[in-house]
Amino acid sequence: MRCGEIWRYTGKTMRGERLILVVSGQGVNESRRTSVIGLDVVEDDPGDVLAVRVPPHGWVCAWQPVRFFKRWLEGPFDVVDDVVMDQVRVALSAALDL
Repeated sequence: MRCGEIWRYTGKTMRGERLILVVSGQGVNESRRTSVIGLDVVEDDPGDVLAVRVPPHGWVCAWQPVRFFKRWLEGPFDVVDDVVMDQVRVALSAALDL
C-alpha cells in the first residue's frame, strides 16, 4: 500500500463501498497500524478550493482526510500521477496549515 494509490473501501458504513486515495506516508502505510489516512474519491466536483481532480475517477477534497481500516481495503485499482499527487499535497498543506 502506497501513498497515491486508489483503493476500494468495503467497510460497513452508511456510504457503502467507495474509492479512496491513500495519502498517509509510507511509515504509516507499512507499519503495524490497522489503518491508513485517505481521501474519499467522489464523482462530482465538490466546488471547494481544496478539491483536486483525480482523472478518470473524479475528485478528492483535502478538507476531510479520513482513517480507513486496512482490512477493508481492496486493490490497488490505480495510481495517480505525480502532478495530481503534488496538487493533493498542496491542498492538504493548505487545509492543515503545514
